[in-house]
Amino acid sequence: MVRHIDTDISTPLYVKNLETKHSQADVILVKGHKTGSVQLMVNLASKNPDVKPAQIKLTVRDKILLSPSGTVYISMHDSFQFGIEKWGEGVPIQIKLPNQQYSLQLCPDSIASAALDLNTDMGVVTGAKMGRGKVQLMDRNFNNKLKVQESTEIVVTEPSYIRL
Repeated sequence: MVRHIDTDISTPLYVKNLETKHSQADVILVKGHKTGSVQLMVNLASKNPDVKPAQIKLTVRDKILLSPSGTVYISMHDSFQFGIEKWGEGVPIQIKLPNQQYSLQLCPDSIASAALDLNTDMGVVTGAKMGRGKVQLMDRNFNNKLKVQESTEIVVTEPSYIRL
């Protein structure tokens, strides 16, 4: 648990007054240490038997960006390398592949993903044939829909002209 007065978050005056007196208010801050899900249980400090503990399930996700993102157009046999940035404390950190926590994969429900070849160790995508597919950035700390952190759609097309 983190005290409000120890952060840069704007703190209501009554919370600030209680925390400076080493008391707790009705609002708490919780800081995640790694991605995943956790069950949080909160009890009143006064141990009032009429008030039951409250439980909530929290999900902690990283601020992570896949670059390029959105929709990318490439020609057949063209390739490019993905970049992954993790943001913490306002500072970006470059994630290198292969990585224990993060990986890239072709979207499994996209039949058209055959248009792409993905080197997962290097993060390099190559246009194998005409079509489209999606590359997803996965977080191995999740086992559900939250596993997909970011995605980029890639369209493999013929160039209409070349400008030199």
